[in-house]
Amino acid sequence: ALLVGLYADGAGGPRLVYVGRVGSGLTESERLRLMDALPEFHAAAPPFANPPRHPGWEVRWVQPALTVTVAFSEWTEDLKLRAPSLVGWSRVPPEECRL
Repeated sequence: ALLVGLYADGAGGPRLVYVGRVGSGLTESERLRLMDALPEFHAAAPPFANPPRHPGWEVRWVQPALTVTVAFSEWTEDLKLRAPSLVGWSRVPPEECRL
């Protein structure tokens, strides 16, 4: 699964806000390519202003360098994606992905 976020304006400038976990729609070949490519984007700490806290998750943090298109049914009250599914890869720069 991918942990995804969008940029939102905040004190001190834009910050990356966690909006959900996308597991559906990711093919096995895409997952394998990601596993090969993501080490170059490794980050020691979460890039999110509000990182998810789920004990037991094995998370590999990366810099927000890739963008995806996600379909989802609706926003939850706490601004999370409900039933997200990966549609494809995007060429939109990360900083243009806004909440």
